Amino acid sequence: MRPQDMRQDASSTERWPFVTVSMSEAAPEATNEDRFGAWQGPAGLFAWMIDAAATVTERRFFADDATDGATDGAWYAGRLDALIARHLAAEIATPREALKRALLDLEASTRATRACAPRWAWPLAAISLVRLRRGEAGAWRLDGVHLGDCPVYAVRESVAPVWEHRPSGEIRLQNVCLASREEAIARLQRAREHQHGAASRSIAGFDPSAADAARESAMLIPAGGHVVLLSDGLARCFDEYGLAERNEALRRCLSDAGARAVLAEMRAYESAVYAHREGRMLKSADDASCLVLQCP
Repeated sequence: MRPQDMRQDASSTERWPFVTVSMSEAAPEATNEDRFGAWQGPAGLFAWMIDAAATVTERRFFADDATDGATDGAWYAGRLDALIARHLAAEIATPREALKRALLDLEASTRATRACAPRWAWPLAAISLVRLRRGEAGAWRLDGVHLGDCPVYAVRESVAPVWEHRPSGEIRLQNVCLASREEAIARLQRAREHQHGAASRSIAGFDPSAADAARESAMLIPAGGHVVLLSDGLARCFDEYGLAERNEALRRCLSDAGARAVLAEMRAYESAVYAHREGRMLKSADDASCLVLQCP
């Protein structure tokens, strides 16, 4: 699903939370490998943020044509997004089950392709998938599953992390300034081999058991609150760059204009700080996405 396309089950008559901000922008001169979406049905409002890991080869092993996305990372994020929506439409009732079904489909449909592709070239992604349901006294019950570093926050009078994850040094290799771009890619390829290994289920790839290992979240959201899902590319503004205090940045993201202003400030900073490192980093900026749900 493309970020601007929100799905809704017409048979649902209850007043659900609604999407108030949906913003996604690729890193400069790059393909957007983020996807997000929402599905509203009898089991609740589901929302997800998918952030595919940076593609480490110019050759496309999984994307068949231009409609699949310009990179295998974009292909993977798009396929995972579409499969989650498909299973939710089939009345899958929980975030974990929807993720498990989607990964099972991806594993089964790519066996021949993966047999011909080096393991380091297999795409993978971080994902947060949450559900909101009516609770007691006007509050909303949130539950979710998470793989990787797509943060989720509850915002009202205060800001509460639903899910925060600090990636390891290996995951941040794409941001390291090394002697050459080739060195950065070689190191990241070795990290990808490990991430797709049998013992690693901390991120979404082609192992359906990663859904079983996904971390859980649960929280009560007061009426009038918001749930903010980010890709780590936008979270950099406070998590890595220190351009704003976290709570301030999240409150600004509750409006479309505020979210775009945060993004513009971050892009200006990246352009100024990382310009001299061009050619020695895999990525000096990242795709940045924000999805905000209001809980009436």
